[in-house]
Amino acid sequence: MQNTNKWSEAVIAKTYEILRDKNFMPVLDKMYLKNINRQYAIIQLNDLLADNFILEDADTKEKITFESVEALVAAGWAVD
Repeated sequence: MQNTNKWSEAVIAKTYEILRDKNFMPVLDKMYLKNINRQYAIIQLNDLLADNFILEDADTKEKITFESVEALVAAGWAVD
């Protein structure tokens, strides 16, 4: 998956605030993410709270695992 662009600094900062700092109010048991390459994915709330950055592609259902929030953002993902 090639990251050809970057999200705005505000989107990246919000992604770090939510995923790394856990600064959010959960509404569902999952959170939605988007990729700069127009993909969408879901992370389960339990995984997020345990710092397991496992995304499930919304279309293919493929699991994508990242070692850190930094790696996830570097791959073009952001909170939707």
